[in-house]
Amino acid sequence: MRSRFTLVIPEEELAPEPAPFEPWTEPQEDVEAPSPPSGRLSVASFYFAVTGVLAAVATIALGAAVADPSLAFSTTPKKPIVALAAGWLLTFGSFRTSYLLSRRTKSGAHLAVACLACSLIGSVQAGQYGWFVLGLPVAGLALLASAWRHLDD
Repeated sequence: MRSRFTLVIPEEELAPEPAPFEPWTEPQEDVEAPSPPSGRLSVASFYFAVTGVLAAVATIALGAAVADPSLAFSTTPKKPIVALAAGWLLTFGSFRTSYLLSRRTKSGAHLAVACLACSLIGSVQAGQYGWFVLGLPVAGLALLASAWRHLDD
């Protein structure tokens, strides 16, 4: 059913019509394509993803040992709560850094340095020494230093 009323809009209130689209013409704007990811950043992102998984497994195992002392390992740290916090920090920092490095941002590097340094300090304070506890964060810092110049501001 048609309406008896017709809406009339004066021409000065009408929006101007857009220019016709011509698909065979070149675009006027120079849009800069994002730079392809470098191999070094891909390796660094993968390293932090693997480190995050390993740290998560270790943190869960340490948390289970703290919750149930019968599950305690022969190498339980002197201060397990501090070690648990350091493990959580390494896990969070590694996963977040992997994500941010895959996006090529320097904020990922700043976060990684903070998390890895705090994880190292916490591990030393907890009395944990070993290749996993000290080696992974140190290797991550070295890898991050080598990838620094490939990151965008």
